[in-house]
Amino acid sequence: MSENFKKIEFFTVMLLPIAVIVGNFATNLIISLIIIFFIINFFKSNLALNDYLSKIVLIILIILILNLFFSVDRILSLKGIIGLVKNFLLFVSLTYFFKKNPNNFRKFIVVTFYLILFVTFDTLIQYLTGEDIFGFELQKSHGGRLSGPFGSEYVVGAFLSKLLFISIFYFEDGFGENKNFLILPYIIFIFSIVFLTKERAAFYLTAITLIFFVLFKYKSSKIKLISFFLIGLIPFVLFINYNEGTNTTGLNKNDINNFSKHI
Repeated sequence: MSENFKKIEFFTVMLLPIAVIVGNFATNLIISLIIIFFIINFFKSNLALNDYLSKIVLIILIILILNLFFSVDRILSLKGIIGLVKNFLLFVSLTYFFKKNPNNFRKFIVVTFYLILFVTFDTLIQYLTGEDIFGFELQKSHGGRLSGPFGSEYVVGAFLSKLLFISIFYFEDGFGENKNFLILPYIIFIFSIVFLTKERAAFYLTAITLIFFVLFKYKSSKIKLISFFLIGLIPFVLFINYNEGTNTTGLNKNDINNFSKHI
């Protein structure tokens, strides 16, 4: 492969997290390009799937065909199958790309880490002031939910919950001996913003993943106890802090009454 091809492929993969913020068109475009690069590599390098992966692919194809055959709404099922195939090909493409050059994965982690920080602080600014740095306003008509740099799409929590634990790998190389003291505050900070977005699924996913992370990451019972206390305390503090309605952009009494509908 030429150096220019490798550079274009590299920058395309690095743009994936950013494309998610830009919108669906940019995301689908980047995903399509990543898959195309993999297909080109597949045929030019004479790549071969190992027996284990081949069996997985065969099983998935059989399940998808059977699902389409027995489906009542085949058009809807076909759309779902296309989505699954796209995600599967993206996974295979990224796996090959990072395995080919492990240093690419480290660079991807760096991009993801700083992008998450950007989205988090931008969303926090929107929460505190009523609009983010791009001028996207907090829309009270949607229950005061936060959108951050995503504009009219309320997916901040989903974005953070899905990429948060990829970004944690950054601490392994970026902070040396201080990594164990910084990881937990970092995660809890992101967790707090996810809570404020009022995205129920994202909140539960982050909370559950955070609990498992603490269980397997730390051996000290004292650290685990403190961590679990903070995991429960932070949502409670955020919940109570705006009970008086002093912050017009945060949780107020109406939010409290409708809390169960969002979180």
